[in-house]
Amino acid sequence: MVGSKIAAALSGAGHHVSVTYLNNKEVGYQLDVSDENGLETLIRKLEPDLIVNAAALPSVDQCDKDEKRAFSVNSEPQRVIAWCAKPKTCIVYISTSNVFSSGKKPWVEEDTPSPPSVYGRTKLLGEKYTMMHKRHLILRSDQIYGWTVNGQKKTFVERCLEKLERDELLEVCSDWYNCPTYADDIAFAIERLFRDGESGIFHAVGPTYLNRVEWAKKIALAFDHDPKLVKAIDSSILNLPAKRSNCALDNGKIVKATGNRFLSVDEGLEMMRSRNIRHP
Repeated sequence: MVGSKIAAALSGAGHHVSVTYLNNKEVGYQLDVSDENGLETLIRKLEPDLIVNAAALPSVDQCDKDEKRAFSVNSEPQRVIAWCAKPKTCIVYISTSNVFSSGKKPWVEEDTPSPPSVYGRTKLLGEKYTMMHKRHLILRSDQIYGWTVNGQKKTFVERCLEKLERDELLEVCSDWYNCPTYADDIAFAIERLFRDGESGIFHAVGPTYLNRVEWAKKIALAFDHDPKLVKAIDSSILNLPAKRSNCALDNGKIVKATGNRFLSVDEGLEMMRSRNIRHP
C-alpha cells in the first residue's frame, strides 16, 4: 500500500516512476529485495535519481521467529542500494518507531535508538546502511493506514471494519499505543522532501498518540458502528513472542520541512470515509 501511494504521488508530480512487485502481478519489475544480485542489476539498469524502498517484513512476531529472513528483507537491501546507487541519487528508507523503546516523552530524530525487538533491530541496521549513501531520507513511521486494493495487506482500520460491519465483538489490546499515520501523508512528504533536496532522518507520523482500543472506538464511530462492540484485552493473554514498543514520535521536523501537517486520526478516518473506495 505504501509503495503504491508513493508511486502515485511521484507520478502525479511529473516524475517517471518504475515500480517493482514481489507476488502481485503488476506493471513493473518482479523483484525480491533479498535477492542482492537481482536488486543490483535492476538499479544499474535503471540508474534512477530516486530509489524508495517500501518493502519490508513488517510482522514483529514473524521477525522474532525468523531472524535471518528478517535481516535479509529489512536490512541488507539497503546495504546493496547504498553501495550501487549513483552518488547523486537520493535513497529513501521507510523505517519505524520500533527503533525506540517505550518512553513517556515524544522521541525526536536526534534521540538515541534502543530497539526492543528483532524487527526494530533490523530496521535500525537498515537505517545505518542507508546513511552510508551521501544523499538519503529515512522516514520513521507508525501504523500506516488507508484503503488498500486487492493483494495488499489490510490495515488496522480495515480489519476493524470487517468485524464491526458484521456486528462481531472486536477484541483490541489496550496496552498497545501508536501514532497512526495516514498513508497519503507519507507519499506527499517523500515527493516534497526529494523535490526540495532534503536529506536526513524524519519522523513521519500522525500527531495523535493513543492506544488501540481508543483507535478502534474512533473507527466504529466514524463509520456509524457501535463502539460497544470494541472489547479491551491485555496483550499478555496472547503469548506473543516479540516485545512491542509504545512510544510517541515528534513530527515537528517533517512538518516544518514540507510545509504540510500530517492528519490526526479523526481527520484521517474522515478522509477515508469521504473517499470510501472499497475493494473486495
